[in-house]
Amino acid sequence: MAKVCITDGVPKAGLDELRAAGHEILTWDRAQPPTRTELLDHVRGADAVLTVLTDKVDEEFLDAAGPQLKVVANIAAGFNNIDLDSCRKRQVFVSNTPGVLFESTADTAFALLLMVTRRFGEAERFIRSGKPWQYRTTFMLGHAIQSMTIGLIGAGQIGTAMARRCRAFGMRIAYASEHPMKAPARDELEAVGLPLDELIATSDVISLHCPLTPET
Repeated sequence: MAKVCITDGVPKAGLDELRAAGHEILTWDRAQPPTRTELLDHVRGADAVLTVLTDKVDEEFLDAAGPQLKVVANIAAGFNNIDLDSCRKRQVFVSNTPGVLFESTADTAFALLLMVTRRFGEAERFIRSGKPWQYRTTFMLGHAIQSMTIGLIGAGQIGTAMARRCRAFGMRIAYASEHPMKAPARDELEAVGLPLDELIATSDVISLHCPLTPET
């Protein structure tokens, strides 16, 4: 039996599976996320910790958890909140959840693109304000995205999913990425790979889809 510490809310089904396997589960049930001091106290003595992106897993965190810690499972596609070198040195296994949120993330990115170009957010706030208005041809006039060029920095799962949405709305697809967009999607979307400087200079909209690393 292991002591599993969870730093944020997870679905009940997941907790039930862990309990059914005989593990002791320590959850965080307060309305607000833990402060740093509370987090360090919360993970003391844990064999495994389920973390989220706002939890900084560093030497201090690992010291607080103790030498028995074996697993840090990050409930996120990214892992820039985790000091991988420190975990490796202590033989703490680190996992993440890639591939589960790329469609949802692309939905959000595309919604933000429309919020900016079509001024949806500005218009929604104006209508809710209750201020009087009259129709004018230039009232809340935005920009049509058809025939615009979207410049994607990063062409992994999220960048490619974003490209599909943009292409469906008639945008041209350009990207700059350390790794080329995979061939089937690249050909289907007629995506053009460009050097970063050229991408920035020639795109109407820039959308970032790269991990947070020292290089980026």
